[in-house]
Amino acid sequence: MKANRNIVLGLMLILVSVIILIENYTGQKDHFWKEVIASDGRGYYAYLPSLFLYGETDFSRVVEREQQIYPTVHAANFMSDVDGKPVNKYFLGVALLMLPFFLSASLISWLAGITPDGYNAVYQLMTSVAAVFYLFAGLIYLRKLLKLFRFAGRIVDWTLILTLFATNLLIYTVAAPAMSHVYSFAAVAGLMFHAAAYFRNFEKKHAFGAVVWLALIVLIRPANGIIIFVLPVLAPGFKRFAEAAKVFFASGWSYLFILSGVLLLALQPVWWHFETGKWLVWSYSGEGFYFTRPQVLNVLFSFRKGLFVYTPLCLIATLGLIPLYRSDKTKALFAGLFLLLYVWLVSSWWNWYYGDSFGQRVFIDIFPVFALLLAWFLQWVSEIKRIGNAVFVLLSAVLFLNLFQSWQYSRGIIHPYAMDRQKYAMVFLRTGSQYRHIFNDLTDVPPYGTDLGHPLKTWKNDFEKVEPQWVTSGRVAVDNAHSGRFVSRLNESQPYSSALLITGDTSLVMKKNLYARGSVCVFEVDSISPERPRLVISLNDSTGKNVYWRSTVIDEIPVSNPSHWRTINFGITLPVLRTTGDRLKIFIWYRGKTDVLVDDFGITLFGPGR
Repeated sequence: MKANRNIVLGLMLILVSVIILIENYTGQKDHFWKEVIASDGRGYYAYLPSLFLYGETDFSRVVEREQQIYPTVHAANFMSDVDGKPVNKYFLGVALLMLPFFLSASLISWLAGITPDGYNAVYQLMTSVAAVFYLFAGLIYLRKLLKLFRFAGRIVDWTLILTLFATNLLIYTVAAPAMSHVYSFAAVAGLMFHAAAYFRNFEKKHAFGAVVWLALIVLIRPANGIIIFVLPVLAPGFKRFAEAAKVFFASGWSYLFILSGVLLLALQPVWWHFETGKWLVWSYSGEGFYFTRPQVLNVLFSFRKGLFVYTPLCLIATLGLIPLYRSDKTKALFAGLFLLLYVWLVSSWWNWYYGDSFGQRVFIDIFPVFALLLAWFLQWVSEIKRIGNAVFVLLSAVLFLNLFQSWQYSRGIIHPYAMDRQKYAMVFLRTGSQYRHIFNDLTDVPPYGTDLGHPLKTWKNDFEKVEPQWVTSGRVAVDNAHSGRFVSRLNESQPYSSALLITGDTSLVMKKNLYARGSVCVFEVDSISPERPRLVISLNDSTGKNVYWRSTVIDEIPVSNPSHWRTINFGITLPVLRTTGDRLKIFIWYRGKTDVLVDDFGITLFGPGR
């Protein structure tokens, strides 16, 4: 039986490896193993080249190297400012787990005569290897945990298969191996296994393993420390849990274990001290939680990123609370309490959908908890023959849906942050190339702390007269204006609409997190034109040099018949004006041959709360 279990894991490993090779090799051309270390993963990874290759803690040479190899990406977007000192906002737990693979990449590069720069193809490849290693470390720990609970072999196998292939754990191993989620998954699975084993036999090695993995969980992502609420669920009973805790704290060796965990956690404040001279800092400067306004319904059910929409397996897994409650009410209450706390915590983050992602990526960290609940659910329904086959069909459909939507996401059919019900319905089970990269979003989440109740300034332009705050462009009289007689007309010879110009305002200079909400009415004559009108935010410094440019298509979803006035709403985070001579413009840009009319342009500016 053990051989059969290993065959299942082996086949899963082969399949994951094949997918990784396909995604990072075939069709990549000059991007072969170049952009594996990407997105937030660049920040988690940056500790390694910074310390071991460049011997620095301020990441300056890492940023310089990123500017060379990722010219289209803001190289320092993982850095924040703490009292004028640059700080990596991400914690170093992921880098610590990656370290053996990073050192191996450095050795291989040196032996192959390739400059060990931290970002060549060898490092990118080894980053993928590291993610796969921790993925299967987590799955092996999960298998051991399920065996401790004496689940049948087929239930263990199906739980492992579904946890990997029916969730976004797969895509974050394949496409984002430097991000924290697969590492948190492994750490949580490791903690749960060692804790469950310790509760059964009181062995020191399992107590030590649980402490180390708990420390690593916090060192990767501190918020995940609330996993301790799951510990009573892992014991044979609450009395056994209490007894195990008593034995642990009554033993002298436990304090050595705790000291080991504390020393691991101390790595982060030690690093901060080298960076800033302070032992404790809030590295997520300008970000935070809205604990009294959690977006629970959005996090769980929205078509933008809802957990139960894009990972319905988690909804099915929560049904495992039913048989758990019937067998042990205390365990079910602790499991339910943990899930409620976790949902509340992640829903309270200022950016509740966590930027670009497939589904709710922060839940990957606690998939071992969902896996345990899923196993209880599968065991329960396996004893009810009338519904067992129906559940098997449902789970097969969920697995297929996840794999299909993962493919859609990787091909740009599912947008990384701009989905809604209408967009989801449009591309549901679609594969055609005409569905790729067709969606857009004109609404940024307001920066943390933005006071939307007290506007700083408001501007409106109906083009009936020349407005002093606007750069007038293309203003003409037409018969079909949205209001009045005048509009701003755009075409091939006149590509820019009248633009709001923000300059010379001392109250806005060096003001961070400015946010503009606005609306504009647009009339497009031709629906076939390959050129689409775009909203543009442009910032020139006092010398006239452009220092910021953002251009976004105004259509969030393809429009088949645009020959009527449409109101386009937007919400955009603005760049910082550094001097009164800086010139910030907001306008519509269009390069097509047929006319586009713009009317009733309004913008309201908001800033940080008072």
